[in-house]
Amino acid sequence: MPNDKTTVFLDDLHPSQTIGATMLEEIFDEEEISAKATTKSAGKSTIALGVSQLRKINQEHERFSYDAELGEGAYGKVWKAKDVDIGRPVAIKSYKFGGNVGHKLLSMETDITGKIDHPGVPVLYDIKKTDDEQYHYIMKFIEGESLESIIERLRTGDEETTRQYTFEKRADIIIQILRVLASAHAKGIIHRDIKAENIMIGRAGEAYLMDWGIAIDLKNNTGEGQLAGSPRYMSPEQAAKKALDKRSDLFSLSAVFFELMSLQTHGPKLDDTKEILAVLPEYEPSSSDLNRFHKIQGAYPLQYKPIIQKGLRNDPNARFQSAEEMLVEIESGVSGDIAVSCPISGMLKAFYLVEQSLVKYPIITSLTVMAIFIGAIGSLIYFGTTL
Repeated sequence: MPNDKTTVFLDDLHPSQTIGATMLEEIFDEEEISAKATTKSAGKSTIALGVSQLRKINQEHERFSYDAELGEGAYGKVWKAKDVDIGRPVAIKSYKFGGNVGHKLLSMETDITGKIDHPGVPVLYDIKKTDDEQYHYIMKFIEGESLESIIERLRTGDEETTRQYTFEKRADIIIQILRVLASAHAKGIIHRDIKAENIMIGRAGEAYLMDWGIAIDLKNNTGEGQLAGSPRYMSPEQAAKKALDKRSDLFSLSAVFFELMSLQTHGPKLDDTKEILAVLPEYEPSSSDLNRFHKIQGAYPLQYKPIIQKGLRNDPNARFQSAEEMLVEIESGVSGDIAVSCPISGMLKAFYLVEQSLVKYPIITSLTVMAIFIGAIGSLIYFGTTL
């Protein structure tokens, strides 16, 4: 059960926000947590993270020039800045905790991201410690927007966004993130905070999985006893503070998949964070819960429902057991080779098989279909005249 400090913290937490601060009580002692420092406020023209090496001799200039605040997570704020020496934009994560706590948080995050070699994880450029005992993580700046903002525009029926993000394109985004997870999971790393807000889409349509601040290496930590993640996207075992594995990430990504396809909110129909956390351990959406019709876009393609439903099973053993397994299912769904879960999906499967047969054996398939059609018409005529 959450302790009193956690309960108070949850009172002001939105269900889509990350629970990370409560983890501090399991990682650090009270004396360390009391060393909390605030990140630099917005509006600064520079971030003091070192002196430029390439500006005029005898004139000191800051290495990084402040541009804008990009967002705020459980442990820090993220800024856009310019590396004046190299001439490129960068993203800088400034941790909210200084001293020993800041050092440990930075160490944990760099230890995780340093093990993942995948283009869908932003490259770490450098780390810095400032005179005020704060730590900063400098990484590649992604020119693009969050999947959360794309979903919001799709919900409003924005024509350009709807034209750009077809159902096939949306499935491709999930496929890209599954490839990131396959790489991370192979190294025993799980993200724990997969949600639309933490997925960035670049200008060329490339997908990035961001914010590995509460990720864990399962060789060192299973997450048991920790309440960490975003309630709206947590797996049941995550909400119950049980030991986790890669199937928890797949549940969270399936929740994102559902929202991206249906444009409806995933999870229990509750707005209170503590109430959601209380029911999540036993939660599993029903088939009707996933048959969501959006007032603007209508229904999403039927072939994706069985995939989403399997990904959101309460029992981890009933879900996809790996990112690769889920990847194969979605790629098959994109091609039209769908799983049969009802009479309608069975009919669609039959159409798919006929289509594939037409490609491989056009003449034989055409003659067979024609013979079946003629036979069906003949049967109707025969029974019609004998009744």
